[in-house]
Amino acid sequence: MIIDEENDTAGLVKSFNFAAEGDNLYWDVLVPQPDQQYIDTISTMNLDTGKTVILTSTKVNGWTWSLFGVSKGRLVVEQDGDQNQGGGTNIFLFDPAGGQPQALSTNGASDMPVFVYPWAAWKSGLRYQWTKDIQIYNLQTSQTRSITLPGLDDTDPHMDGMRIYWSGYTDDTFSYFAIYIFDLIKNAIYIYPGTEKQELFTDIAIHGGVIAWIRWVSPSTGLPNPYLEWTTIN
Repeated sequence: MIIDEENDTAGLVKSFNFAAEGDNLYWDVLVPQPDQQYIDTISTMNLDTGKTVILTSTKVNGWTWSLFGVSKGRLVVEQDGDQNQGGGTNIFLFDPAGGQPQALSTNGASDMPVFVYPWAAWKSGLRYQWTKDIQIYNLQTSQTRSITLPGLDDTDPHMDGMRIYWSGYTDDTFSYFAIYIFDLIKNAIYIYPGTEKQELFTDIAIHGGVIAWIRWVSPSTGLPNPYLEWTTIN
């Protein structure tokens, strides 16, 4: 399916936030109103049939929906406040079959959510600051826990099934880098350290039993050299 702006009755082209699961696409869009206000709308489309359903439509009043993830028909969504509201961010669960969104955080400093049912996780801290703690929420049990990241200048979290992963420096001289993997079931953090100074790991992805990443090595002369690498994990 290809949609151009002229035929985009659903507002897909103007959306910046997408998530997909199976045959269903989810997106968020701000719809301008005649009174110069906006309606913030989250919708879903069945890509097989083209049927579109609006899940929530709310007049913008100090905040907007932002980044979100979908798993098992549920959405975990970041809500961003504007500067007049202090610019805070919180995380909400939106279950299309369950009615109104449910607040998972209320501290105004929760963002960058990742979600694979039943686990939702997000960065604890202000946007554009390095991650220091990750908050984890189990939707089946309603239990919460927090993990303090062992690295420095850690990246935002990513998730694959029962694992959360990120990268960061291992020492306070910011010389050595590592990949970190947190096993939600074993409650353990595994570290894959770099062996050279200024060796960075970026664009990390885990799927099943395989992890892949881009390794950047900065030689004494010339531009950084990127390498695509991967290995198996248990």
